[in-house]
Amino acid sequence: MIKTTKSYIENDLGFKAMSWCNYNGIKIYAVPLEKKYKDGKYGKNLCVIEIDQQGIKKRGTQLYKQEMQLTDKILELYVHFFNRR
Repeated sequence: MIKTTKSYIENDLGFKAMSWCNYNGIKIYAVPLEKKYKDGKYGKNLCVIEIDQQGIKKRGTQLYKQEMQLTDKILELYVHFFNRR
């Protein structure tokens, strides 16, 4: 389990995993939903994570705010696929 995004950035594992996954047709990204949460004057949309593995898309059900938790989970998933290679 990932503790913070900073640890993945410091040892380059997150970027290495992301690069490998993108080269091999695996893309992981946030998809904004219509549902909003309060943040500032206008609010922001909640997101789910979608994995596109060579054209086969799977969308998660967990809702994320547009914060570091979302980035952490995306990097965790990239590292997961990278470690399975």
